[in-house]
Amino acid sequence: MHGIDYPMDRPAFQASWEAFKATGLDEWPFREYDAMPDRDGLARRMAPVIEWGKRTGLPLYCGEFGVRRDGAPVEVRARWTRDVRTILEEAGIPWALWSYHSGFDLFDGANQPDPDLLRALGMA
Repeated sequence: MHGIDYPMDRPAFQASWEAFKATGLDEWPFREYDAMPDRDGLARRMAPVIEWGKRTGLPLYCGEFGVRRDGAPVEVRARWTRDVRTILEEAGIPWALWSYHSGFDLFDGANQPDPDLLRALGMA
């Protein structure tokens, strides 16, 4: 899917969603996007896991998160990345970005870190 903003622009998302479904490709990765259109939606979706960690006392770790470079402009990737990172950090959950250089890249083709993503990760 392409042309999806974050936070979500509902009419644009709906148009992209309809076009995507018409391709016949597996839609499972995108089915829940409508429930997570913004930071509040992401936090609601992550809340059960965060609460489970608190209730059980077991440590949580987010081993990967990210947005594919070929699927969204860097400013959209940065907004989503910032929101996920801050939700995790507010819950005391350590994290790792997916990945250095395999589609969810923090670095560009010239091996330079993207400054927007560095800021979104609290690293600049």
